[in-house]
Amino acid sequence: MPEYGDCNEAMEATKRIYTRSPLLIPTLAFVVGIIMFVVSSSVWIPLALAISSCMLCSYTVMSRKTHGLANICLFCMLFASLGGLDAWINSPVGKYAVQGAERLEGSVIESKTTVSGAAMTVDIDKALFPGKTSKTISGMRVLLYTDGRAIRPGNLISLPSRLEEIGRLPFFDSQRYAESMRKNGILYSVRSSENEVSSHGEATGMVPAAARARDRVETTIWESHLAPSSKAFMAAIITGDRNMVDSNTKMSFADAGIAHILALSGLHLGIIAAILAAILLPLNLVIHYKYRFIILIILLWTFTVFTGSGPATVRACVMATVFYFELILERPHSRFNSLSAAALAILVIRPYDLFNPAFQLSISCVASIMIFTPLLNPLRQHEHPRLHSLAALTISSLIAAVGSCLITAYYFDRLTILSLLTNIIVIPLMAPLLVLSAVCLLSFVAGIDIIFLEKLQDMCYGCLQAVSQWGQHAGSEFSPPAEAAVLWSIGLLLLAVAAYSKRRGWIRFVPAYTALAGAVAMAVIVPRTKEEGVIISQSHGITEINYRYEDIEGSESYMRGASGFSVHDGKRYAIIQKPLYRLSGYEISQIRRCHIIILAGNCKGSIKDLITPSIKPTIILGPYLRQQTRDEISSEASSIGLSIHSLRESGPLRLTRHI
Repeated sequence: MPEYGDCNEAMEATKRIYTRSPLLIPTLAFVVGIIMFVVSSSVWIPLALAISSCMLCSYTVMSRKTHGLANICLFCMLFASLGGLDAWINSPVGKYAVQGAERLEGSVIESKTTVSGAAMTVDIDKALFPGKTSKTISGMRVLLYTDGRAIRPGNLISLPSRLEEIGRLPFFDSQRYAESMRKNGILYSVRSSENEVSSHGEATGMVPAAARARDRVETTIWESHLAPSSKAFMAAIITGDRNMVDSNTKMSFADAGIAHILALSGLHLGIIAAILAAILLPLNLVIHYKYRFIILIILLWTFTVFTGSGPATVRACVMATVFYFELILERPHSRFNSLSAAALAILVIRPYDLFNPAFQLSISCVASIMIFTPLLNPLRQHEHPRLHSLAALTISSLIAAVGSCLITAYYFDRLTILSLLTNIIVIPLMAPLLVLSAVCLLSFVAGIDIIFLEKLQDMCYGCLQAVSQWGQHAGSEFSPPAEAAVLWSIGLLLLAVAAYSKRRGWIRFVPAYTALAGAVAMAVIVPRTKEEGVIISQSHGITEINYRYEDIEGSESYMRGASGFSVHDGKRYAIIQKPLYRLSGYEISQIRRCHIIILAGNCKGSIKDLITPSIKPTIILGPYLRQQTRDEISSEASSIGLSIHSLRESGPLRLTRHI
């Protein structure tokens, strides 16, 4: 049994945490409530917590006694129930809401051009049924894939209601991707041709208006004389849209550990806040300095909404808002309370952002810097202020990398070794780069072509590319399971509690070191399973073969009318998109050696001449074969004893395994 003094010390420690950061405990309880609802998929758990907290509150009021432990439990149960109920209210709508609908209407939130067409995120707000009846829908967001051009964000469109589970997408680790999208509120995807999607003008509201404004800024940047790579980078750091950044650049920046400079985060917003504060400084001569802070807060929120209100940007904006309001109210500032307020504000509005990698990385990096940088800085600020700041910058980069290393490795399957050095080089360059980008954008809007600024912008981005190419070779593939990342975060939290505890002795660090060692052991011993094999699909007449085995990964695409042969993972594949009687003797001899024959496009005729007694291939029927042709080929294949797979009815053929 603990002694009375120990209990008092524990209560005093709790009071200190509550005094310094009163929103920390409610935020943690809110997070637990969201996780409980998502894991259980039942609203009864948050309801039970709410009822229990009401009963405990009634008991406390009726007994007229103050119980410290009871009040803490009441507080935690109340906010956990609120978190679960919030997740239940904002849970995505299922297929049942649009059952029987012919078409769906909604506004485009995001859009990008892909190799085979366009991919768009659509927020559905109406379902159209036969007989010209309609139904208002809320809480449904789908992924739309078409073979045409991307529709600009902010436009209102109509699309077919052919909803498919995201898990059926034709690429590896699709189940993991589907789970990630499900936790972000997207359950379904729609594949259609360009002529099945129609635009009905611009949607109303703040989000579509911000999307249209971003699109206009991106168009202005793209019409400039900058190098294409500089245009993409400039659009990413100003609008937050990374769709124009090519995949090789994203990969090289990620491998070098500086991918965060491509995504708007606290670093960017902090620099922008400092620039705006300097610009607004002359207002002190006209108005009270507190009004300048209010104007600054309004400008920061305007920029946050303009860039799409990403989790990292909202977190930084809320922290800045709390900081400036404390200056306005002339109250002491608490960094931990600002971070807790930011996390709670994001999760109240969008509870499923808890499972967003941007939110997790942002919170983990900032929390690690706040907790451990003051403890590890060897220099005292009042003795060596400049050296203290330089040491803090270096230590912060290291702590941010260590604090988020397993989370980063889980999402990106890579561990970067030289991220400390690359960040020390890159982070000081971000302030002048943002200023230069803003000046260039203003010159583009004004129609002034300043060649010197454009060349300087290209040169600065070239330096970033050189750093990324230098640092990308120091990374290594590493895929820890999700449990290891969670245990690592818990270990860092326990380490922070032990470091700030008034107790002395090494024993207080045992739980933290145990959790951290367990996370490392789990990450090394139990690596995440990797899906390998071949996935065959066809969309809009384009046949695709995606393959991944050993150290080889890639894809092959065959356009309409094309035929070909390939060998992957020891098996031969044939794609036929023309009548069988038009095949040459060489093509027939190659097809007879194949284990899988894909019949797509205009393929028709007898398949008996393509079969040998030694090989019994699998016949794949493409979704664009005529029904009569499908029936004839199916009947013929069944009579020969061949297995058949229909891409239209059964989705992509996944010949995969986990290693």
